[in-house]
Amino acid sequence: MHIHGLQKLAMVDYPGKLAATVFTGGCDLRCPFCHNALLVTRLAESPELPEGEVLDFLSSRRGLLDGVVLSGGEPMLQPDAAGFLRKIRDMGFAVKLDTNGHPSGPSGGHSGAGPGGLRGHGHQEPAGKIRRDRGRAGL
Repeated sequence: MHIHGLQKLAMVDYPGKLAATVFTGGCDLRCPFCHNALLVTRLAESPELPEGEVLDFLSSRRGLLDGVVLSGGEPMLQPDAAGFLRKIRDMGFAVKLDTNGHPSGPSGGHSGAGPGGLRGHGHQEPAGKIRRDRGRAGL
């Protein structure tokens, strides 16, 4: 996993749960409204965190946190996202996947159900709008 951020306590990212949010870098879209644009356009400025360090932190928060959010960038561009989420789920955490739902990642698309039956949450745009904006200069 290419992890570029960890919010150790998030009280709004996972409705109804105290959670940590793990951020991956990179994205296949350039949305002008992206609230994590630095994880896409200036990734070199966000040092990578070792997966083991993140998992150790999460393990130390068992019983204190209810869940973990995997966000980005676009987490489904990570070929090992499913395995990472399984490790988190095996620790007893609820998991939430924030994704744009675009089918260009290694997962081959995830319309509705993601790795391990997870459901993704993300901004929904009509497919034609995504195709028009993708690759447009400045987006």
